[in-house]
Amino acid sequence: MFLAVACGGSGDDVPDKVKLAGTPIPTATVPPTPIPVCDPQAQLAVPASFPPEITLPTTFVAWSVETTPHLRVIGRVRDPSKPSVEVQLLVEAALVAQLKLRFKVGTEPGPNGGYVITAPDGRQGEFLAQPIEECQGQVELFYDLYWITG
Repeated sequence: MFLAVACGGSGDDVPDKVKLAGTPIPTATVPPTPIPVCDPQAQLAVPASFPPEITLPTTFVAWSVETTPHLRVIGRVRDPSKPSVEVQLLVEAALVAQLKLRFKVGTEPGPNGGYVITAPDGRQGEFLAQPIEECQGQVELFYDLYWITG
């Protein structure tokens, strides 16, 4: 540890010593601990252009809706009685089963890391379910529907 003390005077009489006069003391900043956001500011409406053949979970709450360059709906489902990873597995399995009734569901990850879905007429989209560990029992769902453009 190095300790320097300044006690008046010009310091010119001690040329080999550290001078503190006029030297700014650097400040350290500590980033704040992020607070998880577990509830939306407001529930958004899922747009009418969202295809009826894709059934949303009954507890789905939309947090974000984008229409450019394609329709993207992001929201959450929750079951506070279970860990988020368990909810993710249950929701994902149910969604894949439901989507397979009307779409081909790919096994390779899509551009965003989710399941690629392809309709019989060639329309494509993707959905992804991610557990939100810091919010007990919550899973974030992303629906990217590339055929619906703004």
